[in-house]
Amino acid sequence: EMFRSLYKEPSSFSDLKFQLPDVEISALRVAERSPWVGKGLATIRLREKYGVTVLAIRRNSQIISNPDVNMPFCANDVLFVLGPPDKVAKVAGLTHNPG
Repeated sequence: EMFRSLYKEPSSFSDLKFQLPDVEISALRVAERSPWVGKGLATIRLREKYGVTVLAIRRNSQIISNPDVNMPFCANDVLFVLGPPDKVAKVAGLTHNPG
């Protein structure tokens, strides 16, 4: 087996917080007037500039896991991001502020 689970049962979110204490997962909504609307991960470069990773996007009722870097964000997309709490907080401000 190339990969083997370390745990017999799937981890809950609280277990994940215990195992990764310096990492936060947060849901951030892209505001209608956000400068990110119409731009993709490749353009915004969240990981390189801000140290956070987008795990998934909820667009209406659809969940897009591991989103393509060229897929443009839409107003009201919900981004599920992972990173250090201070960096997640900084990115949260950027999803709302125009310009």
